[in-house]
Amino acid sequence: MERRNDIDGLRAVAVLGVVLHHAGLAALPGGFVGVDVFFVISGFLISRIITDGVADGSFTLAHFYERRARRILPALVPVVALSLIAGYWLLLPDDYENLGQSAVATLFFANNVLLTLTSGYWDLAATFKPLLHTWSLGVEEQFYIAYPLLALLVLRRRPALFAPMLAGGIVISFLLSVTLSARYPDASFYLIHTRAWELLLGALTAWCTPRTPQPERVARMLALTGLAMIVGAMLLIDETAPYPGWRALLPCVGTALILRHGSAGGLAQRALGWGPLVLVGLASYSIYLWHQPLFAFARAASVTPPSPALMAALTLATLIIGYASWRWIEQPFRNSGRWPLRPFLTLGITATALTGAAGLALSITSGLPHRAHGMGLDAGDYAAYNNSAFRFQKDRFDDPARPNLLVVGNSMARDMVNMLVESNRFDEYEIAYRTDAHLCTLHRTTGAALQLIADAEVVLFVASTSAPVRCKTSAADRDAVLAGKAWLLIGPKHFGYNLNASLRVPASQRPSVRAALLPETVAANAGYAALVPPDHYVDLLGIMQRRHGGLPIFDAQGRILSADRIHLTQAGAQFFAQEILDDPVWQPILAR
Repeated sequence: MERRNDIDGLRAVAVLGVVLHHAGLAALPGGFVGVDVFFVISGFLISRIITDGVADGSFTLAHFYERRARRILPALVPVVALSLIAGYWLLLPDDYENLGQSAVATLFFANNVLLTLTSGYWDLAATFKPLLHTWSLGVEEQFYIAYPLLALLVLRRRPALFAPMLAGGIVISFLLSVTLSARYPDASFYLIHTRAWELLLGALTAWCTPRTPQPERVARMLALTGLAMIVGAMLLIDETAPYPGWRALLPCVGTALILRHGSAGGLAQRALGWGPLVLVGLASYSIYLWHQPLFAFARAASVTPPSPALMAALTLATLIIGYASWRWIEQPFRNSGRWPLRPFLTLGITATALTGAAGLALSITSGLPHRAHGMGLDAGDYAAYNNSAFRFQKDRFDDPARPNLLVVGNSMARDMVNMLVESNRFDEYEIAYRTDAHLCTLHRTTGAALQLIADAEVVLFVASTSAPVRCKTSAADRDAVLAGKAWLLIGPKHFGYNLNASLRVPASQRPSVRAALLPETVAANAGYAALVPPDHYVDLLGIMQRRHGGLPIFDAQGRILSADRIHLTQAGAQFFAQEILDDPVWQPILAR
């Protein structure tokens, strides 16, 4: 198939959008739609390869999958392997374990599935995941497993059904995307069933040729419109809206217009055919592979967000490394004369197996916790420790001989439960935990949660890390529900931008390290403090500031207080219990 410079230029637009978005360029909030552009291009090119090969009798599945292996693996395996090496020095055990799992999933082209299963409250922040971007490879390769087989079957037996098959697949997948994106945002973003329509749109674009060609002027205008749609999507769409859904029509249809009409000349072809842009497009796969590890490890190495200057330098480095990878890794391995099939397979299978085994070992060993010697991370999973508080979740108090204490909130409240337990100062209480009540919706609480509040003598409401929304329960309603009870609102805690950098702090210096609080955490603390009288607010950040001059990251023994910036390790629960319960605000409760 004849190479088109406008398609290479389109690849460059896509990869630059993704890279600049991940670098934090605020002017490009929708740069992530570059992945959608890649999907449509991939569907277009793969379909052309299949249909042209079937037409002239040259297509074989074995050769198709050999080409895919030569295209994907040579550049991918070094990125995964070097990420595992860098992670040894830069990532805390839990994050390193996550990287090991991602490495295995990436090499089996299933990182999109792993991300769907692990995304949520306990998920490592996306910007710190070196292999986050390989989810798109999972979508593509899963598509390439089924599509060639089905296309080959239809083209050889019922070619008239090929276009209806593609159109039907587009409609079904698109409707699933529109229907599910708001309800299941992670699954809809990452999984094949809501993304397949984008690749199928490219395939349909490659197959359908109008009987009457468009006039050249119209074709040029359509190509320019397509380019404007892609750029517009990058400028107008942002991560707050459900995606892909109907919003993905803008970059996907725009890409299809360029693929169909981009060779007609005009401004769009000249812009996309610009030499430097074409060169970036040729190296776009390697550029895409390298950008996220460079950005993620730069963030993991810093206690504050990397500066714009550093991210700009890393973006330039991404282009240089990506070009080198394309020139000296991708191209040689695509040449079957330089790398015949047998030695290519031998090297590829060996390198993939060794890298996958290393990732699996990291998962099995929980991220080699011995690297964090003395930080208290050897004993187990901080998430499991936090979740252990679920043993206190109940519908009623069971022991009438003991005073009742209710803790209300999300996983922050489970940290509070663990503090109470670790303190040994609330052993006489029967403790209950609920997630289905909130101080600001107290007047609407029903069922078991309301009964527990009524029966409790002490109620602790625990704030989340985000700023409070407008409180819908008035002070009068709140006081009526809580009349005669001792109650407190526990303020938020957050240990700053990144804790991975604490891995390199010498043991002797750990007790003196303080967290660099995020502005949003300070704002959230002030917002929650304003909701209640001062004698009902436990200002965790204020207590730590008064006692330690800031929020410590380690205790006196050098054990880390949080492994994910938000939730407490067991050492963290013990430390907070010792530090906050002597604050005067607790005395009405402790004196009971």
